[in-house]
Amino acid sequence: MPDPISWYSDSAIIADIGTAGSTRFIARQAGYVRRIMVMLHGAITSADEVVTVSIDNATAVAVGTIANSGSAEGTLITKEYGLELRVAAGSNIEVINNGASTGTTPATIQITVSP
Repeated sequence: MPDPISWYSDSAIIADIGTAGSTRFIARQAGYVRRIMVMLHGAITSADEVVTVSIDNATAVAVGTIANSGSAEGTLITKEYGLELRVAAGSNIEVINNGASTGTTPATIQITVSP
């Protein structure tokens, strides 16, 4: 089933998920983060990659772990949320990767927000 028309998504590309960092999105309207997806553009090696999300610098919440074993282009993690990740218009939605893996592997992050 498709998302309701009032929901919106934003995406960004991380140049190298094997380098610790964060990708920031700005909430366009008040509502809730409903989904975060991370897709690899290639395999990661040596360690798993842990992804979390923080809203307005609050304590990070788990998105998921990308296992290096068996990872490849197109490997995808998806985390669905209910009403626990509230955002205000202009909130800073920060998706954080721990950079534990090696190799230079880009990844796409997509967030979905509902009113």
